[in-house]
Parts: sequence; structure tokens; C-alpha cells
Amino acid sequence: MSKKVLTELQDDLFIITLNQPEKHNCYDYEVSGLIAKAFSEAAKSSAKAILLKANGKHFCAGADLQWMKKASELTVEENQKDMSAISEMFKTILSVNLPIIGSVQGSVRGGGLGLVAICDIVCVHDNANFSLSESKWGLIPGIITPL
Repeated sequence: MSKKVLTELQDDLFIITLNQPEKHNCYDYEVSGLIAKAFSEAAKSSAKAILLKANGKHFCAGADLQWMKKASELTVEENQKDMSAISEMFKTILSVNLPIIGSVQGSVRGGGLGLVAICDIVCVHDNANFSLSESKWGLIPGIITPL
């Protein structure tokens, strides 16, 4: 089984790779924590910059819809805990005092757009396309990620 988030220090560059191409690199409670951990590791490393990229055809589909559907079965407290993982992920990324370079390909949906927006520099491949698709499901974009 492959790791869902890969990290590598290459000279002065700390590389963070989203690694769930079969799920369009979406994130859930676990993956949000892994992304936050990767950025924390980068901050403690000798890196001068961070490269955020993704394996596969698409950069990031945002939050995992299967995970979101399960929210209706959880208590308010369980939902707050789950959704706070995304907020904590973004807070951790914002706390890192290194430039973040994003390399983006394919579809970028919902919260994946948040990952792009948090980068200082973004290299966009010709096939990239962006969408705040939450509105298709009656959600306000970003409502689950208050900072």
C-alpha cells in the first residue's frame, strides 16, 4: 500500500506530493493530518522552499465526498472534530515560514483550490481547470474551513 502523502528533501527543496491518484488526491480527516504533518516537517528541515504537487492526472478534488456523506451519521461533536482537521491543516500551512510553490495539473475542485490559493507561486499545466464545485451540492465553498 502506498503512502497517501509523500515527502522528500531534495537539496534545499522540500517536496510534498499528494499520492492518491485513484481518488483524485482528495483529502479526509486522515489525509488532512498527513498534509499538516508534512508541512510541519518541512518547517523543521533545512529547506529553503516547499514544492506542493500531486501524482496522477488531477491535482486535488478537495474534500472526499464519501467522507462528507458520512457526516450525517456523526454527532455534532464528531463532525466538529472531523472538520477541524481541515482548518488545522490550513493553519499549519499558513504558519510555515517558507515559500510554497504549487505544481498543478488536471482538475482542481473545492478545497483543492484552497491548497492552490495558499501557495506563493503556482505553476499551472496546460490541462488544469478549476472549480468551486461545492455549490452543486448546496454547500457554500469553504464553509467547513473557518480559520
